[in-house]
Amino acid sequence: MDQTDHSADSPSSSSPSLPFSSAVPRNALLFDPAAPEVQQQQNTAEEEDDQFYELTAEDLRKMLKALQDESKRQNSLLPTKLIKERDQQLKHKAYKHSIVRFRLNNGQILQTQFLSTEPVSALFTFLRQIISPTIRFELRQIPTTNGKLKADDSTISLLDAGIAPKSVLILKIVATDNSPESPGQMNADQIFMADCFRTCTQTEAKAEAQKWLSSNTEFRPYLDTILHMLPSTDSSTVTAAAMPSSVMPPSSAPHDNGGGGTNSQSRNNSQRTTRPSSAELPKWLKRK
Repeated sequence: MDQTDHSADSPSSSSPSLPFSSAVPRNALLFDPAAPEVQQQQNTAEEEDDQFYELTAEDLRKMLKALQDESKRQNSLLPTKLIKERDQQLKHKAYKHSIVRFRLNNGQILQTQFLSTEPVSALFTFLRQIISPTIRFELRQIPTTNGKLKADDSTISLLDAGIAPKSVLILKIVATDNSPESPGQMNADQIFMADCFRTCTQTEAKAEAQKWLSSNTEFRPYLDTILHMLPSTDSSTVTAAAMPSSVMPPSSAPHDNGGGGTNSQSRNNSQRTTRPSSAELPKWLKRK
């Protein structure tokens, strides 16, 4: 990969470049999930930490349910484009901060923090500042259909690219000019320049990530928000307010104090005080 900073001299496009926030402290933390001290402390909480950043079976179930819900609501009057636009607006309000973890070839992880509105090119700009200039690298987003991220993509935000609010990206070293080690065997000390990160445990990295993400709020899809605001259509309310007596369940009909010998006309008369008047019913429900 060409190590020229494409974000600075990329060709003009119809979409304006997103602002790059150099004022945000990246708080680069390096940890090794396979380190002995981490293995001794590993417990259920640590396993939940892995699920926090990576796609799990529960995430897949939620995605499947979302697809099923969308299929059921395809007859909605709201166009799909509008719903997606509103969802993105709500995500921008909810996800202010993002944690991006870069997984090295040898399994080590570099954790950093960004604003969710920063462009994808900000990731490459940051990495070029701390990676030796003799090293060429790629960034890959997994799982995704996009695969390799583009270094000059300054018009797509981390949020729109599906990286925010938390992701693990593959930092693949593809070539090096003067290192005797093969790219797949290089460790963080050989890849990054000195004093550009702090070494810590996975537990410490998790605590720092939670602190940075604490300013985010819960995201609720736009369609769910609309359904939540709609008036209730509880079946008991519908039955009591508008269901004809001919289809009302026996339990909802008043008791007949005169025994079982009353005729249909007398039963209808006894129910007039509990059923709504014909003026309150829809035209198609009025009985003639």
